[in-house]
Amino acid sequence: MGEMNPRSTIGLRKSTKAKLDKSRAPGQCYDGFLCQLVDMWEEVNGERHLNRTIKNLE
Repeated sequence: MGEMNPRSTIGLRKSTKAKLDKSRAPGQCYDGFLCQLVDMWEEVNGERHLNRTIKNLE
């Protein structure tokens, strides 16, 4: 039986991880914090801009 909530690993520079650690709420998981950041990005820049950015990275 497959995993219900698959996970992924991403590589970050130590300086980027330090920024995440400094900015997220105490005890908040990285997934939750990154979802909040993406939601805020979409609000400010629009979802179409985000999709275009992701497509350029592929």
